[in-house]
Amino acid sequence: ASAVEGVAYPRSASAVEGVGYPRSASAVEGVAYPGSASAVEGVAYPRSASAVEGVAYPRSASAVEGVAYPGSASAVEGVAYPGSASAVEGVAYPRSASAVEGVAYPRSASAVKGVAYPRSASERVLDICYAKRVCCRRGGVSRKRVCCRRGGVSQKRVCCRRGGVSQKRVCCRRGGVSRKRVCCRRGGVSQKRVCCRRGGVSQKRVCCRRGGVSRKRVCCRRGGVSRKRVCCRRGGVSQKRVGCRRGGISQKRVGCKRGGVSQKRV
Repeated sequence: ASAVEGVAYPRSASAVEGVGYPRSASAVEGVAYPGSASAVEGVAYPRSASAVEGVAYPRSASAVEGVAYPGSASAVEGVAYPGSASAVEGVAYPRSASAVEGVAYPRSASAVKGVAYPRSASERVLDICYAKRVCCRRGGVSRKRVCCRRGGVSQKRVCCRRGGVSQKRVCCRRGGVSRKRVCCRRGGVSQKRVCCRRGGVSQKRVCCRRGGVSRKRVCCRRGGVSRKRVCCRRGGVSQKRVGCRRGGISQKRVGCKRGGVSQKRV
């Protein structure tokens, strides 16, 4: 059928506003987006989504300031750094970190003033503690041959500053939690290597914003219902990849507007 207002649309219907959209529908604002949807503001993003500000980032996300960084993240100032991170001032450093002032130092670190010293350190160090062949000054704690200053905790050869927690060699700042090598900021939760901001829910590597519901990698906004990768707006019911608005009945891939009845693709 042609795309005339008020007519039932079969599965190849064009993307007209307010009509049921099958799984290949274009990315129009306010419409449910299947797995390959583009990164439009306010829409659920699958695992390959681009690194847009405010979106959940999978493990290959680019190094943007203030975002949790997985294993291959670049060395940006003020971010938790995994094993290969460069030696930037004020960042948690793994075992190969250079000897910069004020940073936790592993066993091969050079003897710089005010730094934790390994076994061969000079005898000029005064207030040192000794644990597992590593000496730390000024109350630093040595666990598994790494020293951390100012109350930082060392777990598995990585130090985190200011109360950050290190789990599985990744540090998160400001109370962030690291699960499976991904950090989320501002209380976000990491499930299966994807983070969601502001209370979004992550199910099967897809995040939904503002209370949207995620079922089988598709998110719906504003209370829409998602069944089998298709969403309907404003309370419409979706059955088998097609949605209808305002009480229309959808059966087998066709939707009708304004109370029309759909039976078997019509």
